[in-house]
Amino acid sequence: MIPAQLDYVTMLDWLNSCGWTNWRLDAILGYSPGYCSQVKCGNVKEMTYPKASRFYNFWYEERLARGLDVNVSIHLYSHGAHHQST
Repeated sequence: MIPAQLDYVTMLDWLNSCGWTNWRLDAILGYSPGYCSQVKCGNVKEMTYPKASRFYNFWYEERLARGLDVNVSIHLYSHGAHHQST
């Protein structure tokens, strides 16, 4: 089960900053060519559950492989998290 309302654009930006290109992610995740680019530019507002779960699981495993705290990251990558005051 993946968390609801994740900010896929921000997650995609993070993966891109790690060297994962959009076309490579499309191929690895089984998306049609150009899908990640469409997500990034805002043409895809919500992913279907199968696509979202593949994307989230890849992002999650990549964070773990880099030794980053995934639980904190989930909150940071949720829609509206930057609007919440602490």
